Amino acid sequence: MGNTDGKTQAVETIKELIDGISTCVIATHTADGGIVTRPMGVQDKDFDGDLWFMTSRDSDLVEQITANDQVNVTFVGKGTWVSLRGRAELVEDPQRKEELASALTGAFLQTDPKSPEAALIQVNTEAGEYWSSEGAKTVLEIIKARVTGDRPDAGQNDTVQL
Repeated sequence: MGNTDGKTQAVETIKELIDGISTCVIATHTADGGIVTRPMGVQDKDFDGDLWFMTSRDSDLVEQITANDQVNVTFVGKGTWVSLRGRAELVEDPQRKEELASALTGAFLQTDPKSPEAALIQVNTEAGEYWSSEGAKTVLEIIKARVTGDRPDAGQNDTVQL
């Protein structure tokens, strides 16, 4: 398997795991070196290695990624946890903004998502780690481990390069 095939498979795996999870948590760095997290709605539901978000141009998120573009985006769903590392950037693309705009985004931003006050952010993911398990099976494994003293089988875990 070549490097391109591995990357394609990694993107497909992440895409399957986050399918149907519309809200994630994005972590950024503050000017004093701290880390801040906030929930965000993903604008483009068809993961291809990039994640798209909209926020207010005057938000802390825009200020923080302008100063330090390294971010982490985490998705949690039923039996799934995905953590993606990447670089974020403010994108000036009115056509892409219009494609991704929704009524929900407008309500959250308190402005028209196509307006200059709305900022479009692209996160180019570089690597990720995921855990995936069947909920009932995991609970049974934990109970079994408590009885036997063995380590539970917590499901599938892998680190991927995107």
